Amino acid sequence: MKPERATGDAEGYVVPGYPAIYIAAWSDAYRAAVAGGSRAIVKLAGIIAHERLHVEAGTAERPVYEAERLMLRRSAAPPAMIDASAAPCASVR
Repeated sequence: MKPERATGDAEGYVVPGYPAIYIAAWSDAYRAAVAGGSRAIVKLAGIIAHERLHVEAGTAERPVYEAERLMLRRSAAPPAMIDASAAPCASVR
């Protein structure tokens, strides 16, 4: 069940004040990872890195997207996946 505060395209989310990361079971990334897709598993690692920093540091988006991209680079993600992760950050100050 998707919580009200999660956007329709959310792949993961946190609830302020709770030290937990929620992975969106409705997302394509999650479903592909469960099916064993290696690229999807790498993408899921990036999502977890992104949400982990929200738990640790709060709501600022720029540093969490940077953490996500770092995890993707370390996991040898394809350049297109890393670039897609950078796109939302371009509009965030």
